[in-house]
Amino acid sequence: MIDEHFVWVGVGLLFIGGGLYIKDIIAGKVRPNIVTWFLWGLAPLIAFTAQLQHGIGASAWLTFAVGFCPAVIFFVALKKGFVHLTKLDYVCGGVSLLAILAWQLTQDSAWAIILSIMADGLAATPTIIKSFRDPDSESPTLFLLFVVSALITLLTIKSWTLENSAFALYIFALYIALFVLVRFRVGYYLTQRQVVED
Repeated sequence: MIDEHFVWVGVGLLFIGGGLYIKDIIAGKVRPNIVTWFLWGLAPLIAFTAQLQHGIGASAWLTFAVGFCPAVIFFVALKKGFVHLTKLDYVCGGVSLLAILAWQLTQDSAWAIILSIMADGLAATPTIIKSFRDPDSESPTLFLLFVVSALITLLTIKSWTLENSAFALYIFALYIALFVLVRFRVGYYLTQRQVVED
C-alpha cells in the first residue's frame, strides 16, 4: 500500500484529464453524451456526500473529482449544443435517476454505494455504446487518466471495506473498458471483421 496522500495525485490527474477533454469539446474533437456526463457528475457527488457521512478519508476525494469533472464537462457540452437525445438516453437516464432516488431513500451507507454504482453504470451505457460504435467521438486520454487515478486510490486503501473501495473498483473497471473501446477502436475492428466474414 502507498501513503494515502497519493490520492491527491489521482485527483490531480482527473482535473488534468477533465481540462484536456473540455479543450477537445471546444475544438470539436469530441462529442460527449450529455445524459452520461450529467449523471456522471450527479451520482459521484452524492456518493461523495455518503462517503463523508461514513467517515471515509482520502479515497472519498477520488469520488468527488470523478463527479466534479463530469459536471463541468456537462455544462461545457450543453453550451456547445450537444443535446441530441435518443430513446436509449431517456431510458438509461430515467432508470439511473430512479436508482439515485432509491439510493437517497436508503439509510444504509453500503446500499447507498451499491445504488450509486448502479446509477453511474446506467448513466455510462450510452457512452459505452457510443465508444463502441464511434470511438473517434471520445478521448482515450481522459479515460486512461481516470484509470490511473482509480488505481492510485485503490493502492492507498489500508483496510478494505465496501464503502471505501467499491466505487473506486467500479471506476477502475469502467474506465479500462472505455479506454480499450476508444483507443483500440474495438467496434470498428469487430464491425469490419464481420463485414469481411459475410
